[in-house]
Amino acid sequence: MTFAKGGDPLKETISVADVITLAEALVPQETGIARVWDVEEDLWAADLDVSQITQVFQNLIINAHQAMRDGGKITIHMSNTQITEGDTPPGYDPVMANYQSYGFLSRVVKPYRMEKLADAVNAVLERKGS
Repeated sequence: MTFAKGGDPLKETISVADVITLAEALVPQETGIARVWDVEEDLWAADLDVSQITQVFQNLIINAHQAMRDGGKITIHMSNTQITEGDTPPGYDPVMANYQSYGFLSRVVKPYRMEKLADAVNAVLERKGS
């Protein structure tokens, strides 16, 4: 992996929806957790490092499962959004993730591990979103 080695990203043009499908296949489905992918038709392709972004989405899904021990719903929304040049770097494709969990408030004050979420954020920041 280029992220672990610190090398340049190996970018290719691919639909972000295809990358999420790859990531989802790597994470076993948990009982009581629904996965909802809200994907706009004709989603634009993006130039990205497939293995790195797959790992980002895989970590997001794993983190959601860990956060929802009592069940819940993971929603990932993807849409084509025109961003002005001053808003973000060129080639930005927004993806939103939302977790809805049952029974989470009872665990808020207990030690809680969210390493997969931190891994996902660090990978995106290190690669400037690609």
